Amino acid sequence: MTDLSKNYTNQPIGVIKRLIDNSLMDLHVSLPAKVVKYDYATQKADVQPLIKKRYRDGTVKSFPTITSVPVCFPRVNNSYVYMPLKKGDKVLVIISDYSLDNYLFGGQEIDPMDLRSHHLSDAFCVLGGYDFHNPIADLANADDLVIKNNVMKITMKPTGKCSIVGTDGVDLVTEAYNLASEGENATVSVVTTPITGTPWSTRHNASLNNSAAFGAIKTKLAKIKI
Repeated sequence: MTDLSKNYTNQPIGVIKRLIDNSLMDLHVSLPAKVVKYDYATQKADVQPLIKKRYRDGTVKSFPTITSVPVCFPRVNNSYVYMPLKKGDKVLVIISDYSLDNYLFGGQEIDPMDLRSHHLSDAFCVLGGYDFHNPIADLANADDLVIKNNVMKITMKPTGKCSIVGTDGVDLVTEAYNLASEGENATVSVVTTPITGTPWSTRHNASLNNSAAFGAIKTKLAKIKI
């Protein structure tokens, strides 16, 4: 092959450099990729790397699809945040130093029983890896925790305030607060059960004051309303 990037000599140092560089060509660390298949039950994905491999003779080839890659969601023990990963979503593939086979089936500290290193088949993928043309576009600041899908956006501020906004743009927390505020001074009229033999014309309404109940709800919502 003709080397297009470096000039090697035939001296021992040049030969050694060529051997090292050729070895590094097969060293895989991480790659952006897109999901081509995903199984939510096992959280495994087939992913296609989005950067091609360039050889020293100028040849450029796509990497093969990496199959059955464990997807990393934010998780500890029985607590997790799950995101609905779909075909076409971007991920970052991280290649393990050593074989993952025994770890994936055992989950403990293991002897890999295999000498392969930085092999494409030994990979995890984490969510993200989008390019500069696709940043998250609707963030208000760098401090809020935001959870969003195509129909709802939940914003939690470091102060403890939060909002829940649907596609209609209405903040449900603020809406609930306003309803509680209206109900704080509202009354409900009920018809008393007539006493046997009492003419219907003597029936009357009794007022039920809900101020305390609505006021308590309003106070609680005021603590979290943005």
